[in-house]
Amino acid sequence: MSIPTSLYPERNIVDLAALARLQAAGCRERRTRLSNWLVEVGLDGALITRPQHLTYFFGLRGWRSSPASGFVGRDGFGLISVGNSMGSDVYADETVRFDDSMFATTYEERERAGIAALDIRLAKAKALGADCTDIAGRSITPITDHISSMRRRKHPDEVALISAAIAANEAGYRAIAPHIAPGLLETEVFALFQGAAIVAAGQTMGELGNDFRGGKPGGRPRPVPLVEGDLLPVDAGAVVANYFSDMCRTFAVSGTRAPLQEEAFSRVVHALSIAEDMIRPGVRCGTVFQEIASILNSHRDDWRFDHHLGHGLGLDPVERPFINSGSNDIFEEGCTFTLEPGLYGDNLRGGIRLEQNYVIENGALRRLSNLPLDI
Repeated sequence: MSIPTSLYPERNIVDLAALARLQAAGCRERRTRLSNWLVEVGLDGALITRPQHLTYFFGLRGWRSSPASGFVGRDGFGLISVGNSMGSDVYADETVRFDDSMFATTYEERERAGIAALDIRLAKAKALGADCTDIAGRSITPITDHISSMRRRKHPDEVALISAAIAANEAGYRAIAPHIAPGLLETEVFALFQGAAIVAAGQTMGELGNDFRGGKPGGRPRPVPLVEGDLLPVDAGAVVANYFSDMCRTFAVSGTRAPLQEEAFSRVVHALSIAEDMIRPGVRCGTVFQEIASILNSHRDDWRFDHHLGHGLGLDPVERPFINSGSNDIFEEGCTFTLEPGLYGDNLRGGIRLEQNYVIENGALRRLSNLPLDI
């Protein structure tokens, strides 16, 4: 029996070392921006406890298993406390360790231990900002809204990390494309996709994606076989260093689309192109949604477009800007987001959804995802 050299052709395509160097510089720049704001509003320092914010300012990656806490002073000094069970992939001026005893204590106890490890710095900060609701015995100024506004405009390292997640995502699509056929289980599609994305990224990333269900607009994968003639929308997102991608491609289980399915595919591609042409800094997200929804929902009475057109992405898989009917969010320089028009109907045997990822740079839209729509 011959042993294959690899189950997946795309291995370690992400340069994690280069990304780490870029992220270290980005974290320093973001701490500097925060410290400048602290001076403006009269705060001595900021306590950082939310997982996404710890990645944003310190590059912390293993926060799902153990808590950590950070401190940014008005002088720009960055201190982080992490448990002994965690790795060393953090970017700070100083790192302190605490006993997280993760198999003997509750998460809340470990969280308190992480904050206590910053005690000296916190004691010196008379006017303290924090992204948590309260600290025992301290009066704090909420800073979450300001950090959220900072996160809207992505730094170069963040765009690079999102692009790396996209590359891993695209490896997943390329891995499953040759195998989509009647009889393959939805769970097999999911497993193959996830394995390919992990091997391509060179790191674990947990479960990814929402939609791997044949003959339906979406849904989690089931242990049921794909059916001849159905469409299979695969909406999935890989994660690299806690930064998300989010894409969708729709496969014809039979290998070729039926005439009605081809008509819907062309209509969705057209709508995506119109949306791309509309987007620039200052445009209201709700305006773009309304135009695209009108194009898609006016084509046939038995087809529908009934979900959001897209959303921001970064340290969360769904974040601002929100591209839906009631959104007053504005497309801004530096924002990263998805567009995902679709059409659904019983006679389509599922539906067509296509999702791309973008960034606005130098006043123009740049597409980050490169995988062909008709893979």
